[in-house]
Amino acid sequence: MRYSINGQIVTLKNCLVKRALAMMILMVLPSYSSYAASAVIPFEPGERLIYKIKWNKFIIGEVVLDVLPDKKIENVNVRHFYLTGQTSPFADTFYKYRIQIDAYPQVDMKRSAFYTSSDIDRKAEETVVLNFDWINNKVLYSNNKKKKDKTTKKKKSVGMPPDTFDVFSAMYYLRCQVANLGDNKTIRAAVTNGSKVLAGNVYVIGNEIIDIRGHEPKETIHLQLNVNGLGNVHTAKDKSDFMDIWVTTDQYKVPILIKGKSKIGSVIAELVSLEKNDLTRTPMKED
Repeated sequence: MRYSINGQIVTLKNCLVKRALAMMILMVLPSYSSYAASAVIPFEPGERLIYKIKWNKFIIGEVVLDVLPDKKIENVNVRHFYLTGQTSPFADTFYKYRIQIDAYPQVDMKRSAFYTSSDIDRKAEETVVLNFDWINNKVLYSNNKKKKDKTTKKKKSVGMPPDTFDVFSAMYYLRCQVANLGDNKTIRAAVTNGSKVLAGNVYVIGNEIIDIRGHEPKETIHLQLNVNGLGNVHTAKDKSDFMDIWVTTDQYKVPILIKGKSKIGSVIAELVSLEKNDLTRTPMKED
């Protein structure tokens, strides 16, 4: 049996491999409304989540998310979230990709303070830095991209609404929102990647039992969101714009299953491991 994926992964990499790994990064959008200081924070330093990424039936990557100890950056107390992701040996054959992210939201989890990411593929190495200027309500974006012997640099600033998050910290903020949801069934949202600010809705569909192979069935809260941050999930025509997330109903509110669609197939992220008390920072794999 022959699979016509050789050219597709190269030419449609943003729709498949990078999109799949980015699911763990771009899958949530934080609410405009903040919650009380006494609200529940469903995670703590030492938490490690490991996900396998699948395209149709193929395992194409792995993403590891760590909650590291709080720290202080420029006199601001912040949390530290750390992500590493890489394509699988199978996907490396067609398109090798590695990514590393450090995100620093304010310790009260009301908005982001600082963010940096580095990613490497076969052709280029790219570093992105975001500084959140809350005095002027702007995010300062810088991008350094090295391709062969050529380096390009970009800088810009983008206006943003109050309490905007970077794309990675947003996932943890969503967990806070679910932990303090009450009767609210819709979470309005804003998130920035430094180039633009996206807005949309996250809808609470209801409680469901999810059975992942090799694990006990879990009771979850089913969430649905617009990946592009536009439109209404109940009326949109393009289903590939939307993503479904199942979050545990326990005190940790962990996303255990994420499903999305690209133009060339379904993309799924499954939680395969939840570890506690590991405070190490594992470097990004480059081999």
